[in-house]
Amino acid sequence: MVEIQKALALESHYGVAHELLAQIYVEKGMYEEAIDNARLALEEMGNDSTRSALLAYVYAKAGRVAEARGILQQLLSAKDQASFPTRGLASIYIGLR
Repeated sequence: MVEIQKALALESHYGVAHELLAQIYVEKGMYEEAIDNARLALEEMGNDSTRSALLAYVYAKAGRVAEARGILQQLLSAKDQASFPTRGLASIYIGLR
């Protein structure tokens, strides 16, 4: 985690680092930090289904079920579901259980 934070100190708009920090923070139960970093990853790397799924998963783990379900519904209603990785959907459902 320290290495990722060092990378962000050099380049604050490094989306991959924010994505990794979001995953680390959610595993540590630091949900607000995880949400902040998942949002930054989404902003910096583009609004795609993988990062949207990460944000939904983090919301679900944080107990923010309405937000998680809202993103899930957006993803399920997307026109291009064929390109959506099923792992992302699975992670959201796991977070919601």
